[in-house]
Amino acid sequence: MTRNVHLAGMGLLLTLLLLVPAAAEDPLPADIAAMHPEGKWKIRKRDFYVYLAAYNAANPLAKIGLEDYLRQRIVQAEAARHKVTVTDKDVDRWVQKLDAQVREQSGGAWNLETVMKHKGMSEPELLRRARVAILREAVARRIFMQKDSSWPADRELPEDNVVLVIDNLYAAASKELDPANLPDGTVARIGKIDVTEYEWGRELSYHLPATEVGRALEQMILAEQANVRLGGDAPPSEEELAAQWEWFLNFERNRLARQVPAGRRITDEMVLEWLKSRGLTKEMVLENASFRAEARARGHFRRSVDDAAVRAYYERNKARYGDQLRVQRILVQARGQRVLAPGKKILSLEQGKALADAIWIQATQGADFAKLAREKSDDPDVIKEAGGVVPIWITAATTGYEDTFAHADALEVGGISKPWFSAGRGYVIAKLLERREASEFEELRTAIRDDAAEQQYRIWKTQAVRDVRKSETLLEDR
Repeated sequence: MTRNVHLAGMGLLLTLLLLVPAAAEDPLPADIAAMHPEGKWKIRKRDFYVYLAAYNAANPLAKIGLEDYLRQRIVQAEAARHKVTVTDKDVDRWVQKLDAQVREQSGGAWNLETVMKHKGMSEPELLRRARVAILREAVARRIFMQKDSSWPADRELPEDNVVLVIDNLYAAASKELDPANLPDGTVARIGKIDVTEYEWGRELSYHLPATEVGRALEQMILAEQANVRLGGDAPPSEEELAAQWEWFLNFERNRLARQVPAGRRITDEMVLEWLKSRGLTKEMVLENASFRAEARARGHFRRSVDDAAVRAYYERNKARYGDQLRVQRILVQARGQRVLAPGKKILSLEQGKALADAIWIQATQGADFAKLAREKSDDPDVIKEAGGVVPIWITAATTGYEDTFAHADALEVGGISKPWFSAGRGYVIAKLLERREASEFEELRTAIRDDAAEQQYRIWKTQAVRDVRKSETLLEDR
């Protein structure tokens, strides 16, 4: 088979596919991950891999991958000891065999070239994975044959046996997984092999989803771009760090609020525990290069917003600063066309309207609205299980709640709206629980200034990342 891969693929193959960053129009040097368009800075792949390892130190996906990588390293060591190698012909045969399997299972409907293009997987990555799989089986077979000499040397070992042999090999090897007990720059040790941050970060660039890899690179880019914008890499002030930490807490608080019952107060202690469950501490966050760069950049934009810009922002976004409503609601999903949903029958418009009307009659005749919501609403669990209470105060500008606000805003506190059709959802009934009257501009000036500065910061951040050239791929051919 030629080095141009033309195969078919389906479920078996899809488990091998890894999304990688899209190719850039202007490829960078092979050892560069990103570069300023005017050459003011560049990020070497080696430095990026070290950062990727540190950035993902607490990532559960990375922790799972580390054990797999240690198995791979011990297999490589055994391969060297037994002089087991993998040739290009071995890789071709492996790919051809997989081709035959997936063609048979798909009835010839799948083509690997199409699947790889859809998934963004490069040919070198497929071939790399092939080499890992071949070496793993060959080493396991060699060890297996030492105990069972009747096994033919040219006969592949079944996957179950391969797993058993590699598991035993891994279990017998000495391991140290606490970096605190290892030399600087070393993340783990297996047998006599030290795994460096660079080696592990490089492996993570293969192992992690493209979103995780891209996020880490974006953080390094942002730090460099902040240095260019603000002049040098001076540390953020204590005031800037405190403001960035408060922003970060609010961001995580909002994430957490979507996972707990509506109305439950989210404290800073809960947020810190939430971070701890993900392996993060406040100290780790404060030392992150991107966090510190964002602290400086946000501080710069807060200082740059003048009174005219604050007033202009307010006039453009008045809806955000109007009345705030606390709302309870019931959703009856309904569609004009038939929709198939696993384990659930979606009602037609007529059926949905009839059910919503029946629920409204019960609610307005004294039935417990919260009980009706728990029993009959099709809202997400975070709303339904809270008795229909929307977990946030909504305004006319709250995305996804525009029509809910409009109908609830017409009610007196305690009032219940008639059912209305919400496009893309179905029929909704709202109850107004509480109203916060809008404050005057002068009372909100500080908050509006922060919002205006945040908008300018986000515009800059998006453009700052978009302007740089990224490498064609963060993966190195092996």
